[in-house]
Amino acid sequence: METKTTKISLILAVFIFFSNITQARDFVKLDIKIVKVHNDKIECNFRYHFDISQSDSIQMFLCGLPFTQNPRIKTSILANDAELIVTHGFNSLGKGLININSFGKSAKIDLEFLNVELPTKPSMSDENGLIVTLDFSNKFLPEMSELIKCVSLKEFQISNTVLINSNPKFQLVEKNTYQLASLEILENAYFVVPIPKESFLSLFFVLMSIAIFLGFVASIKLIHGKTRSILGLIIGLLVLCYLIYLVFSRIVPEGFIKDVSMISLIGSGIGLLLGIVFKSAYNLIELNAIARQQR
Repeated sequence: METKTTKISLILAVFIFFSNITQARDFVKLDIKIVKVHNDKIECNFRYHFDISQSDSIQMFLCGLPFTQNPRIKTSILANDAELIVTHGFNSLGKGLININSFGKSAKIDLEFLNVELPTKPSMSDENGLIVTLDFSNKFLPEMSELIKCVSLKEFQISNTVLINSNPKFQLVEKNTYQLASLEILENAYFVVPIPKESFLSLFFVLMSIAIFLGFVASIKLIHGKTRSILGLIIGLLVLCYLIYLVFSRIVPEGFIKDVSMISLIGSGIGLLLGIVFKSAYNLIELNAIARQQR
């Protein structure tokens, strides 16, 4: 009987232990989505997910923001309780703060900040890299009391980019999505992204315009007669369609940041072929008009 009681007590103890572990604890998840990388800053969206447990003693939760205010920032909030009060603001030093008044209830809250700008500087240790520093420190927050709790980060995710380096160390969780995690509460973190490649959009159109002109001039001397005009029209259209396919499949999706020599060749080729196609079509129309007049 005593052995049976001991077993039951042990089972209950294990059950209570794992129940306490799996029971909802106050935590916050952060996802940072990179929108655009410049040489001096990155544009991104911050999405916080708060999971707050019911409490009779804690009424208010605070969380610091690792970015400063800018006029383009927009916010959106989604919560499971309409009675919650969620506010945010920035002090004179530019430090931001999220304030959640849960009135002692449990709550799940998604809070998103759009158009966040984070300054970058060249990384000394990583070639062709820009370093972004995040300050998660809560030292500027008001003194905690029994009714107020500070929610801190231990991990966050960065998506829609490629990371070169980070602290804490990153782990690839899916394509272009990285998790940065620490055993200790994060106060400072950084990550390194590649320097953005230069766009050659304007160069592409300049070279294409020059090539169109040269194509017209060259085709006047090269394309004569009906046979050459037909061949020039057919071959020109086929190759032109292929080059346009290359532009829309390889160059446009990456914002014209491919190798400049590739863009120069394709742009010039498109321009030259347009000249040949237009000249060939003009010759055929002209020959057809002459043939009609001679009938």
